[in-house]
Amino acid sequence: SFSWTQGALSGIPAPTQWEVVVQLAGSATPAYDRAISNPRLLNIGELYTGLDSGTQYEYWVRSYCSPTDVSRWVKSPVFNTLCDPLDVPYQQAFNTTSDRTFCWSVINGGGNNAWTLNYATTPIEGNQSASFGPNNGTNNDDWLVSPTLNLLANYRMRFKYKVQNATGTASANSIEIKLSTNGGSAVADFTETLMPARSFFNTQAQEMIIYLTDYAGMPINVGWHVVNGVTNNNRIYIDEVVFE
Repeated sequence: SFSWTQGALSGIPAPTQWEVVVQLAGSATPAYDRAISNPRLLNIGELYTGLDSGTQYEYWVRSYCSPTDVSRWVKSPVFNTLCDPLDVPYQQAFNTTSDRTFCWSVINGGGNNAWTLNYATTPIEGNQSASFGPNNGTNNDDWLVSPTLNLLANYRMRFKYKVQNATGTASANSIEIKLSTNGGSAVADFTETLMPARSFFNTQAQEMIIYLTDYAGMPINVGWHVVNGVTNNNRIYIDEVVFE
């Protein structure tokens, strides 16, 4: 459902209904003519149905007093519908041209800093990487979470990784890789360990391969977890994630 705040009006009654047009992100402004723009007449908070999953949309709204008395269109920010489980093979490189990066999610369990999916300074490849710049010290509990994937038999995951600093106190980091096998992406769902907590010290990208043969047929999510209670001062980069 959509909601918005109706601005104050002077000398005229406030509208009680609004017209809404939902369209793919980046589309042109809807036509003023209702026969062309084909809006839906809604109240604030009313459910809007019929959207596709895993898609970026924008919506436009205008107040409606009568068929011949409407305001101008006002645009919302872009929003994403929830992603259905994705089929494998699958890959994600986090670039501006990458498909459905928004199907990934982050969980910030400690401090102000969180994983970002579009870090553009010294990315591993292309113009962006997923990256985490820690809250220096032990107050980190942060997750980078993949979309739900319908895993097939004899699959593996490979990805590239690096850190910003190789030596000294600035190099401290601790990260583990966990797996959810029930299609859930909450912290409590990550019950399997793919990589126990360890530190990365390579400032040039390296590739890691993890075999997933034990989880064939399951709806999985992979979580890269920067561990809480352990000193983390080092920026971590993740990129070119491939399930094959």
